Amino acid sequence: MNLRQIRERLSNITDYKPTNLAHLTDMDQLINSAYQYVWLAKPWSFAQKLTFLDVYPDLDSTLTAGITASVTDFRRQVVFSAAIKAILNFKYEGQVFEIQGREYEILHVINDTTIRLKEPFRGTTNAADTTWKLKTKYYELPQDLVTICSVSHRDAPMVGGQRQMLTGISNKREEELGLEQDRTASYADFYLNIPPEIIPSGEKLKVVSGSAANGDLVAGRYYEFCWCFQKGDVFGPLSEPLVTTVVDAEGANPNYIALSPVTHNDTVVVTPAYNDIFDKYPNVWEGHAKILWVNANFNNVTGERLGIPKWVHVNAYNGSPSQYDHRPYLILDTASTWTVSFEAQMSPGNTQYIEVDGHHHCIRPYPRINSYDIKLPYATYADGAGGNIFAPEIYFRQLELRYLYKPIELTQVTDTPTMPYEVHELIVLKALEDYYNKKGNAQLAQVYRIRYEKDLLAATSKYVERPDINHQRALQWGAGREMVTASTNIKRSSF
Repeated sequence: MNLRQIRERLSNITDYKPTNLAHLTDMDQLINSAYQYVWLAKPWSFAQKLTFLDVYPDLDSTLTAGITASVTDFRRQVVFSAAIKAILNFKYEGQVFEIQGREYEILHVINDTTIRLKEPFRGTTNAADTTWKLKTKYYELPQDLVTICSVSHRDAPMVGGQRQMLTGISNKREEELGLEQDRTASYADFYLNIPPEIIPSGEKLKVVSGSAANGDLVAGRYYEFCWCFQKGDVFGPLSEPLVTTVVDAEGANPNYIALSPVTHNDTVVVTPAYNDIFDKYPNVWEGHAKILWVNANFNNVTGERLGIPKWVHVNAYNGSPSQYDHRPYLILDTASTWTVSFEAQMSPGNTQYIEVDGHHHCIRPYPRINSYDIKLPYATYADGAGGNIFAPEIYFRQLELRYLYKPIELTQVTDTPTMPYEVHELIVLKALEDYYNKKGNAQLAQVYRIRYEKDLLAATSKYVERPDINHQRALQWGAGREMVTASTNIKRSSF
């Protein structure tokens, strides 16, 4: 059943047939609440995803063919003697920079020759230091992750690779054992959950004056936008939405929409330009890029929502074909304005925002993986239109991650729950229980609760995986009895 059919099913049972948008939206919210409840009720086999995590070795002067680092005592900026292309492909914000025997957190990667630390470097000023290392200790997990099922080295996607599962150990146990955090190996044996990355919320948007070099927007059309912070590859919570119209630039000038992120007291969210002498500690919002989202479930002619918002990212298309067209339209921490002038930038097919609270899971493999299967060099290729396509530099190795994920909300009438058809009935039953509880009819709510629990039990027997268990009977030993238990096959590793 899609969202329209679930609506119709509820209306048929309850004799509640909303016709205006506000009441339909209320019903959709009830359905989505039931959908999330059913989804998280059990570790369903259909609620799993299989993906790969890129892992990277330590980058140092040796691996980068003699590149050195220039550092100055009590300054945060580090400048390399040549470009390190790999730091553009992997998000090193939040990772570790080691120099002269001390580790520092990387706050911001400026470009392929410059990084900025979270605190000032303290040590011997050196214009050509060879003791530096870029360490990848922490790995951000997908934004839709609810629970890790497994993290493994597998013979995929590189054929013939190491095959072993990483055992999750608690932070408390790791601390009791006093495991060496800087220990490295070709493959990891364990992983630890790291305190989550917290990204602040966006606040408001405002319309500003601007201009566009080219574009195809129709003057007077309505669009609804919001924004959020981005750090690394993860997003923070969305700001308040803003409905605005396309500015008629008149004459031969392209029409456009210009927007700025602001706080609730209308302060523009922008970081001051970095001053290497005076900025000893991070400026407000430093290192946080900003990304713009548009509502795809919206009537652009009347300026009205069509239901629950479907937020998709505004992409970076600028009128000229580019390999970056599909990427989100980011502005850096020091920038303050988005200018949108093409309909293609707001395609409903752009990646949809997954509702998050700014809380993002992170793991640390132990030992730290300091090896790779193959190096893919940086390269440029002509695109046939006078430009180039850039292939990133990658030290390729991946971990296989299997996890339970959070589904995307049902926003449009043809959206369908990503679960088997027979489980859709559970959404209906849970929504009916919530509806009658809302109406104060506890008796009918209990009727549908009983039906829900009965159908949930049937679905559980079909769609929930159970671990394999080896049973061994008790053995008779002389006059007494002793229970013999099967030993668990646990991988042992020297600490």
